[in-house]
Amino acid sequence: DFIPNVGNLINDIKISYRLHQKEMRSILSRESISRYVCNERNPTTESLKEIVSVFEERKKELESINQEFLQLKTNFEQSYMQTELISKLYKSLNLTRKELAIRSGVDKNSIWNWENHNTTPLNNTLNSVSKALVESFAEFNQTLNSPITSLSQFNSLKLQKQALILTLSFKFPQLAFF
Repeated sequence: DFIPNVGNLINDIKISYRLHQKEMRSILSRESISRYVCNERNPTTESLKEIVSVFEERKKELESINQEFLQLKTNFEQSYMQTELISKLYKSLNLTRKELAIRSGVDKNSIWNWENHNTTPLNNTLNSVSKALVESFAEFNQTLNSPITSLSQFNSLKLQKQALILTLSFKFPQLAFF
């Protein structure tokens, strides 16, 4: 049983799955594959089944690679958003990179690398930085509740509070800060 006019289909699938003839050689000779693709010869049903099995195997490989890629992309996007939030929060709290580094026990160059997306923080490092930011926010909040003794102190605190509220409302638009 020969199957006519499948050469173009075999070639199209081979191209879309990025298969080379050498990868298909385990089941058929290079010459046979070339003849099928060029429509010089029609494959038997058995040969076509073997070709289909190679295509199905390659499809599974590509699907697996695609899943890994999507997971990496998701992890990268989450990491990017986390570092952006860290940067906005510590700046809104009027902390310097050095102060955040000291409070969290992280090297200031690491924070710089995160902000410039050269590296991504590990989970335990993120926990340390988050804890330092929460403590800094608590201190900042306590400062806001302490008596104001001058107009310049009032204006400074007002601007700091506005900057922090804007940062938080940008990150968490579902919360009402006003």
